[in-house]
Amino acid sequence: MKSSRTWAFGIGTALLAVAFASAGEWGPPPPPPGEGPGHFGMMAKQLGLSAAQQTQIRAITEKYMEGPMSEWMQALGDARVALGAAIHDEDATDEQVQDKAAGIAFIEGKLAVERHHMALEVQQIFTPAQRTQAAQLAKEHANRPPPPRPMGPGGF
Repeated sequence: MKSSRTWAFGIGTALLAVAFASAGEWGPPPPPPGEGPGHFGMMAKQLGLSAAQQTQIRAITEKYMEGPMSEWMQALGDARVALGAAIHDEDATDEQVQDKAAGIAFIEGKLAVERHHMALEVQQIFTPAQRTQAAQLAKEHANRPPPPRPMGPGGF
């Protein structure tokens, strides 16, 4: 079973249809503010989701988090580690570092498409009023300033 952090991230992403918060090259990103444990319960309450809707959303989220998103998330973590190594490799060329960064951008694009598909499926479960409210919450969430990005070990 996936960790509560992964579940919260996936469910929060599905409900808000917001972009995956990017993090530094030092491993997988932390969940964005407000998307930690308990976020799904908060969103379910704000949207007035029924027990049946919550079950359906969990099933959709699980399908994506254990399927295509899981593979891309692992690849993203690996790519970030590789970029971090290239940045600090005195023998690496600028082109090699750029290639590692481009690999991350490619994977993030694939993840964005999967999150979009997941969000579309979740939105089909919402009532029209819930869709409107979810869109407003997503807009408010998108207008928040991004969290500070950690620089990694040693501050660089």
